[in-house]
Amino acid sequence: MSIKEKQDWYTRPEIFVANVAEGIDFYTKKLSFKIAWDYKEDEKVLVAQVYRGGKCEVILAEDANRSGMARLFIELLPHELSQLESEIEKNNIESRHSTWGMPVIEIKDPFGNELLFPIEQ
Repeated sequence: MSIKEKQDWYTRPEIFVANVAEGIDFYTKKLSFKIAWDYKEDEKVLVAQVYRGGKCEVILAEDANRSGMARLFIELLPHELSQLESEIEKNNIESRHSTWGMPVIEIKDPFGNELLFPIEQ
C-alpha cells in the first residue's frame, strides 16, 4: 500500500532530552516501554525510539537546549489506566492528579517532559 492510499495519519512525537540513555532507562524501566531502535555515534546513543503497545511510539532525541519542553497526551482504555496506576505505585513513579481540560494523571520524565493520561473519557 502506498502512503497515498493510507487513510489514517501516523505520528511519532519526537521529544528532546538532555541524555538519551537516561531517557531510555526511564521509559523502559519505569513505564515498561521497549526500544525499537537507536542511533549511536562513538557508542553514545543520540536518538532512540521507544514504544509501548501497538500505537504509542516516542522518539527521544538528545538536545539539552530543548529538553523538557514537550507535553504528550496519552489516552488509555480503563484497564490500561488501572495498569498504569499499579505501575506508578510499584515503580515509585512521581505523579500527580491535575487538570488539563479534564482530570489527568501527570507524570514528568527526568527532563521535565510531561505525560498526561486522562482519567475520565
